[in-house]
Amino acid sequence: MSEKKRKRVSGRTALFYAVIVFLILICAVGLAVLIVALVKGADVIFQAGQPWVGTAFVLAAVVSLLMGVIIALVSSYLTMRPVRKVTDAMDDLAKGRFETRLELGGFEEARRISESFNKMSRELGSIETLRADFVNNLSHEFKTPIVSLRGFAKLLRDPALPETERQEYLDIIIRESSRLADMADNVLALSRLEHRTIVPPPEEYDVTEQIRRCILLLESKLARRHLEIETDLQECMLRGNAELLYQVWVNLLDNAVKFSREGGHIRVTLRQGKAFVQIAIADEGCGIPAEGLSHVFDRFWQADRSRATEGSGVGLAIVRRVMDLCGGSVAVESVEGEGSTFIVTLPR
Repeated sequence: MSEKKRKRVSGRTALFYAVIVFLILICAVGLAVLIVALVKGADVIFQAGQPWVGTAFVLAAVVSLLMGVIIALVSSYLTMRPVRKVTDAMDDLAKGRFETRLELGGFEEARRISESFNKMSRELGSIETLRADFVNNLSHEFKTPIVSLRGFAKLLRDPALPETERQEYLDIIIRESSRLADMADNVLALSRLEHRTIVPPPEEYDVTEQIRRCILLLESKLARRHLEIETDLQECMLRGNAELLYQVWVNLLDNAVKFSREGGHIRVTLRQGKAFVQIAIADEGCGIPAEGLSHVFDRFWQADRSRATEGSGVGLAIVRRVMDLCGGSVAVESVEGEGSTFIVTLPR
């Protein structure tokens, strides 16, 4: 509802109450006069100067006072009843009962209060669900490498363990501890981004050169998996936050390397229009099942669980949060068994 319409509705409500109060006062005076008329006789009402006139005014004032008190009590009860409902609902919400809903009938303002409260309750409920899921997933993801470290550490205590196996177990411990440290860093980064609402003013920088540098950082990983990377990048100057967007390119490129098949290709393209810049990163990996596309950007969700030991499942959640902060968007296109393409669109 527009602000003008809300003011019009509020004005009509106030006018309605004013008319009701006026009519009640008229009825109170009329009732007092009627009582006097019944006592003295209807024919005396119209005789001016009679001694009962003063009594009639006193009686009218008393009756008006009594009716005013009754009306005030009734009005107070009717007015405070929705306030008590709101207070009780807020108490329930404070106790963590996010399924609480408020239903206030009557005028537009009461309905708007109900709608706002119920919206807040639903949002808090969804946040609580996300928090619980986040804690459960985080506990699970941290527990796996910790249990692995403990198991291999116990094996290393065996003095008869062959040297080759000892070195293999040590490599696993180093790899798992590195993964644990990376996961902690990613979770911390995501937590900071989730609580970040203010982004520094954008600065103009060479986004094409930034993407090239991110590709160079992954050169050793590309060589290890015998991957070829193809680039088709238009030279582009972008007004944005270079620090935040750097995390986007690193996470998307790292995912492409991780999920590409051995000896496959990764393609990176950059296109620019008058109002936007679009960067696409495509791999030739396992792809994402259709039912999983809606969960791609969820924390700790991974399409290919066989690669779970290579990542933390937080990278794409970081990408989405950065896009929210930068006013951009990220989308995914994927065919299971053929690969995935992540498309980032940023305003110029």
